[in-house]
Amino acid sequence: MLKTGEKVAVKVQRPRTGEMVSVDLGIMYHLASLLERHIQGLEIFNPTQLVDEFAGAIQKEMDFHSEALHIEHFARNFADDPTVVVPKVYHEFTSRKVITTQFMNGIKITNISELIRAGLDPKTISERGAQIVLKQIFVHGFFHADPHAGNILVTPQNEICLLDLGMTGILTPTSRERLSAIIVGVAAQDPQRIVKTLYEMSEQRLERLEELEYQISELIQEYASRSLSSINISEIMNQLARLLIIHKIKVFPGFYLLVKALVTMEGIGYKLNPAFNMMEHLDPFARKLVHEQFNPVHIVHETYDAAQELVYLMRDLPSETRIFCNYSKRAG
Repeated sequence: MLKTGEKVAVKVQRPRTGEMVSVDLGIMYHLASLLERHIQGLEIFNPTQLVDEFAGAIQKEMDFHSEALHIEHFARNFADDPTVVVPKVYHEFTSRKVITTQFMNGIKITNISELIRAGLDPKTISERGAQIVLKQIFVHGFFHADPHAGNILVTPQNEICLLDLGMTGILTPTSRERLSAIIVGVAAQDPQRIVKTLYEMSEQRLERLEELEYQISELIQEYASRSLSSINISEIMNQLARLLIIHKIKVFPGFYLLVKALVTMEGIGYKLNPAFNMMEHLDPFARKLVHEQFNPVHIVHETYDAAQELVYLMRDLPSETRIFCNYSKRAG
């Protein structure tokens, strides 16, 4: 408790944590390198990128100054949402290895008996939790990468409180659009949309487009006779990962943290409500983002950016050509 009477939570980093993490990361990088060199196909799945993402996330998590900034970022993003509460940071009592925040009273999100005793509805909480996670991914492009049950409380005021915001993920607008296109393609049973998106993700020319489209069609047929409520997002991600490896398509940055966040939240949802389905919540967010791509304002903005890049290219081309010619003369 502060002298002013405010109740606070203080998190202190254990001694030598940084050294131990550095050793562990070194081992992980070595194993990733071995996997890429000696197991055919795994280099496309890019184990080193997986370690890179994890390393970046955990290093930020160990810097409590970064966590303080993340907390305030989330607070701004959800400032107008009365269903979400984020603890206040006390910067004067925060350093790189110590963070002091407002103490939050609440019930662990998966403690169903306590939630019911408090008059709270687990089904409503599962739906609200899904909406909050998907808003982070599809609207903000900045998400809690470790939303396990211990990091989420439900307050007596029926608010969802996000804790331990050191590990976060970022999705660029392009990555969000591609993810949305894949999800909409599954829901709309449109294999061509998915193939087109995967083609855009590929760093090299895809040689077996017809084969890929056939395999995507097979995947979709598995779900064709099922309602959205019976589709499991982790199943889709596993199937998609298999196709990425087969066709040597590298995933976009942030993919692994995103899958972790979605699958973790899906598990919490199932525990709160056995009939919960993440895909039903995902679909409207994805469709909205895909629809916005065809908004006239968005198209004008994209056209302007492309025209500006062309102007820069035309401006720089003569000087780059002269440099190349001079270099060629000297080489000759």
